[in-house]
Amino acid sequence: MQDYISKFRTERNEIKRNSIESKLLDVISELSKARKKRFEDGRETEEDKALADYHISFTNPSLFEKSKEVMDGKDTDKEGVFDSAEVGKVSQRRITSVSKSKFKGKPFSKKIGNRTYRCLEYQEKFLERIKTIHQIPDKIEIISSSTKQEEKVTLATVVTLPRIALTVYSDLLKTKIAAISPNLVKNPNKKD
Repeated sequence: MQDYISKFRTERNEIKRNSIESKLLDVISELSKARKKRFEDGRETEEDKALADYHISFTNPSLFEKSKEVMDGKDTDKEGVFDSAEVGKVSQRRITSVSKSKFKGKPFSKKIGNRTYRCLEYQEKFLERIKTIHQIPDKIEIISSSTKQEEKVTLATVVTLPRIALTVYSDLLKTKIAAISPNLVKNPNKKD
């Protein structure tokens, strides 16, 4: 049964990892790190300077090009669209749509040099919410419900399963199912 649950979580995690939301989160993270490094090194671009007043913001061309890189995009015959093996066809419209709906990105226009660019601004609190959704537990344990083991379960996050599956599992096993992330739980036996 544990193998089945592990397989279920592995497949589910793989779907999350390959979603456009997860990939866009990587894009935003990489663009932010690159901009921060350029500012630290004194090599900021005209775009960096123009968008410095905005917290986390990028031009649509920057988002598109970085998305193409992160998603291993291949050019298509249609301009402004690339094909990704993980998420299918991706256009600037799709990136903007997902950014606005999932990441609560706010569109705005900004004059950079002698051109006006469409841009998206993101808020840290919404990015953090998406990060927590896409955090994946490293290990799954099935713990029997003895009194000694109850303490371990309080340190764990209970796996969310569809209602029917959860009923079947709990009836069959009479155990608690827990996903444990070593990043979130300290080992009480290990001395720091």
